[in-house]
Amino acid sequence: MSLVFPDLIVESPSPKRSPGKMGYNTLPNIPNNRPSGPTFKDSPGFWGETWNIGVVPHSAESLAMAPGRLKDIQWLFADTPTDYFSDPCLVSDGTRMILFFERFNRSSGLGTICAGTLSQANGQWRLENQQTALEAPYHLSHPFVFGHQGKWYLIPEAADSGHILIHEALDFPFRWKPGKVLLPGVRGLDPVVFSHDGLLWLMFTDAAGAHNANLQAFYADSVFGPWKPHSANPIVTGLGVSRPAGVPSLYSGKFLRPAQDSRFTYGQSLVFREIQELSPTRFREITHTSMSSLPDSPYPHGLHSLSGAGGLCVIDGKSFTGLKKILGPGMVYLKQARQWWRGRYA
Repeated sequence: MSLVFPDLIVESPSPKRSPGKMGYNTLPNIPNNRPSGPTFKDSPGFWGETWNIGVVPHSAESLAMAPGRLKDIQWLFADTPTDYFSDPCLVSDGTRMILFFERFNRSSGLGTICAGTLSQANGQWRLENQQTALEAPYHLSHPFVFGHQGKWYLIPEAADSGHILIHEALDFPFRWKPGKVLLPGVRGLDPVVFSHDGLLWLMFTDAAGAHNANLQAFYADSVFGPWKPHSANPIVTGLGVSRPAGVPSLYSGKFLRPAQDSRFTYGQSLVFREIQELSPTRFREITHTSMSSLPDSPYPHGLHSLSGAGGLCVIDGKSFTGLKKILGPGMVYLKQARQWWRGRYA
């Protein structure tokens, strides 16, 4: 089992388990789908939000251990009324640092997967050779990219397709084969794959339920399945600790799972949950630390996804726009006060 994940220490498989026999070519093709239409629109001039991606010159591990290093962030994109940029995934192919990300178009209400080469000149980070890597008649976001047995694969969030899909690179990083169905009939949000105790784990939240508050876990011997559900699904519930915000990884000896805290506004902050027990029948984790956006940042209203490779970390940030920029922070504070009141006087 040879896997290369972004900033992930991959454990050796257990000698008691053998790899699955199911190969990529045996996975079913994605069925023809009618365009789903826009899933979300916002109006930046009236009631909306803008996301941007920034580079932090520290590893994901060091940022998780010392969130104050977020102050060193450099934002990559200029604000535009037509698009915003989020869900970064940073990988290295040995010679280049390649950033995958979602480009969300406000007019269509749909996202596409883009990629570019991250480089530095005169102390400034920049993204070169930006191109569309994957698009569909339905919304795509959250590209999760990894290497496996000499090939590159991409698992996007493609919930509007009705399945969790996997794409194999034809010409990395910009050309990909049509998607194969990895997990049929599941509208998975922000899916990530990682290795633990000789098994591969697939985690996501399910758009069919409380989409930000029901962490699902599946396990397999092979990337290509068959994937089996954890006996306690959903293994985590709650708006503050469920939806993935990056790949679980070993940070200073602790196995931490980045999650989104969306209790008061979507993607408000990140929380790192320490996984203390994970097996096909058991799961236990506790909160280790959290990370909030900086109040003096141009994107002070949320943090959403984190990814690292080669000693660098990329993260996205949110800013309310239009009337929401005026009223949004007050609405967040009101929700926080209501929770505090209920917790104190319940």
